[in-house]
Amino acid sequence: MNVATDVERARERVADEREWTAEKRRAFERFADAVAEIDAGTPGGAAAFGGPTAVATASNSSTGVSAVLDAFEEHLGPYSGDAQETPETVHQAVATEFSAELAVSLCGGDSAGVLTPQLKQVVQAETQSRLDELDVMGRALEREIESLSTVEEPIGEVCKWFVEHNPTLLDELGFDQLRAWHETLDDHRERLDAVAAERQQHLDATTGGRGAVGIEHRVLVEYLYAGFPASYPALATLARLEDACREAQRSLRAHLVARA
Repeated sequence: MNVATDVERARERVADEREWTAEKRRAFERFADAVAEIDAGTPGGAAAFGGPTAVATASNSSTGVSAVLDAFEEHLGPYSGDAQETPETVHQAVATEFSAELAVSLCGGDSAGVLTPQLKQVVQAETQSRLDELDVMGRALEREIESLSTVEEPIGEVCKWFVEHNPTLLDELGFDQLRAWHETLDDHRERLDAVAAERQQHLDATTGGRGAVGIEHRVLVEYLYAGFPASYPALATLARLEDACREAQRSLRAHLVARA
């Protein structure tokens, strides 16, 4: 009985996502350090206009904005988007990781210019927001691992029971042994139902963080396990195993009635 396979695959998927998230967070930290070292200039005689990401004049662009974009490509380029897709241009990558407005400010071609103190602050604030979001993602993935571990323990024990007892022919068992097995399966089903209820509670929860939008676990799970045979592999595995227990009890009851 290999019903635990989907849960094992789920754990592997979460482990991969945790590694990717941790690597991406370190890349954002390196980018933040690089931006902190870049000097912010002042637009030639012009006051900043148009909001916090206003584009400055073209003067000194080779040292300010260009340095930010170079740091972005160096540190965040390989991690932009998700693990499967990488934006084709720096503009797309900045828009993906930050915002379209900031992408225009930093990648505005001839209109792009000096890195003003105001624009640098926006870059740093956006970077901190992304770091906060990645922190939340990391915690949500940690909670998912913990939830899967809670699911795995009873699944493993019930599967072990089936492996150990399945070779036995029911015709060879006495009435008391048949009844004992039936009661054991009752216990297994109760535990599986309890764990399934805990899993549902986990899916209904949200992981939040400092200033960051919370991550709904149900949404995270749907993202993580897209492409799996079941959208909710842990619950599906628990349900299949509970069905197996019920079917086994049906066979046991048939033998019990015959012996009565």
